[in-house]
Order: sequence, then C-alpha cells, then structure tokens
Amino acid sequence: MKESDYFEKMVRILLDTSKFQHSTKDPTKDLRKKMSKFVTRANNQQDVVKFREVKGDYGPGYCYGTVKTHKAGNPLRPIISQMTAPTYKIAKVLNDLLVPYIPAGCSLKSAVEFIDLLHEKGPEDDIASLDVESLFTNVPVKETVDITVDRVYRSDKSTCLFPKMSSEIYGRPSLIGGNYFGT
Repeated sequence: MKESDYFEKMVRILLDTSKFQHSTKDPTKDLRKKMSKFVTRANNQQDVVKFREVKGDYGPGYCYGTVKTHKAGNPLRPIISQMTAPTYKIAKVLNDLLVPYIPAGCSLKSAVEFIDLLHEKGPEDDIASLDVESLFTNVPVKETVDITVDRVYRSDKSTCLFPKMSSEIYGRPSLIGGNYFGT
C-alpha cells in the first residue's frame, strides 16, 4: 500500500466522530492525576490487590492501522495502543482479576488454538467466525462496566476473587449505575 493511501485511510477512520473525539490538549497529565487518586483510594480500602503507584513518563495512546489484505480495497483495522498511557499497568492488573469470570469455552487465545479446534471438532459441531467492525470503538462503555461489575460482584460470594471496594473509589458512583462494590 502506498504511504499516501495509508494516511488517507487512517484520517478517514479518525475523523469518524461517532467513534473518535478531537482533542487539542494532551490528556495525559490529568489522567495520571486521576489514576494516582484511584490507586491511593483502592490501596487504602482493601488488602487483596495492591495497585502500583503511577510513576514515570507517560504519553497519550496512539493509533495505527493494519491492512486487511484479504478484503477488497484493503481497508485498515485500527489499533489503539495504550501502552504509553498511565492506565496501562492498572488495566493489566484488572484484566488478570477479570479473566476468571470469562465463561470457559467462550474465547480463544490465538489463531493456533483456533486451528487446533478446527482439527479436533468434527463436521457435526458448529463453529462460527465473526468479522467484527470497530469492536472496541463501538462498545457501550457504561453497559459494559455494569455487566462486568454485575458478573463479578453478584456471582457466588465464595468464588468472588475480586477485592471488595466501595464505589466511591471511582469518584463517580453513578458511572457504574449503583453501589455494586459494597461499602
């Protein structure tokens, strides 16, 4: 793909105001302050999981596109990397805490795992492949948080692995639609 075609396609993706919002200011400093407050509150409220202090140099996430060579016109798949953002390490810890709540058999970890599954399943089994367009930019955030919190905190209490925290830890309890986090 020519460089000019790549940039034209990326600009078209990023100008979609239903998925992206233009910002004239780097939000990193404010986000770092919010994450520092979150870590302090979370670590003071519970002893199960200790979040690491937000230290070091951070920057905003960045976007790039990978070419879908198997599609007509070679559209781009936008990838938004948050590795440079102050939320990245906290998100990794939260991911590790949430993984046990994913129902078994509902996701695959790699293409190799998918190929192995195809080899072991006979023609009588159903296997589906979905082409999801702009998955994460289309996810309704509030509803996703509500569903996740409900799954974690309303599951069998004996199997709940998540640390108990007050909804006040987030500073905006209305964001999660109620006090799911205990008091």
